Amino acid sequence: MALSLDRRTLAGWLAALVLPSTALAQEAWPNKPIKFIVPYLAGGTTDLVARTTGEYVGKKLGQPVVIENRPGAGGNIGMDAVA
Repeated sequence: MALSLDRRTLAGWLAALVLPSTALAQEAWPNKPIKFIVPYLAGGTTDLVARTTGEYVGKKLGQPVVIENRPGAGGNIGMDAVA
């Protein structure tokens, strides 16, 4: 029984062999602290949820999460900072 490979199958096998090695060569992501912008005042419910979530995400990713409050203009100042 002969094994016949067309171009598409051969390309798929080569990609399966090459792509994992290139993915391992990339550096870990994220490689710097994560900035989490909260568009409301510090001390509120949104800030509490952001800080709790940031702590959890920081532990999972192994990177510090910086919570930055940007209140004002009904949340538009914080949204502009993100955009």
